[in-house]
Amino acid sequence: MQVQCECSLPTLSKGSKGDDVKFLQEILNSYGYSLKVDGDFGKLTEAAVKKFQQSRDLTVDGIVGEKTWNALLPDEPSKYPILRRDSTGYYVTLLQDRLNVIGYPLKIDGIFGEKTEAAVKMFQKAQGLVVDGIVGKYTWSELYAIDY
Repeated sequence: MQVQCECSLPTLSKGSKGDDVKFLQEILNSYGYSLKVDGDFGKLTEAAVKKFQQSRDLTVDGIVGEKTWNALLPDEPSKYPILRRDSTGYYVTLLQDRLNVIGYPLKIDGIFGEKTEAAVKMFQKAQGLVVDGIVGKYTWSELYAIDY
């Protein structure tokens, strides 16, 4: 199942900077690359992207667009990282987007704060899950098992 999110990721390439690059570097490191997570898309990040693209039979251009993002991100929600209060980033944005879609209105800001935690707990209670406000593999799976 390919998970769709209204929260799109930007196209990144050499010279890009910021939190999206840090997220990219963290994901590349999860595949065994040893990048410094500094938010600077330099020659080492570009080389890792090209190596990853080659390993997935993608166009080897060092540019992280839609096809490369799709190959980088897990396609099963149960493989997503554990999120809890004070988590930030793309997966929190994905969580907030999904909670909105299934009826738990939240501001999509990528910050797992009090309101996101409350929505997660309400969802967990409604689904008969352990109500702890932590989004692990069971909560992720239930979030995407619901068809809306």
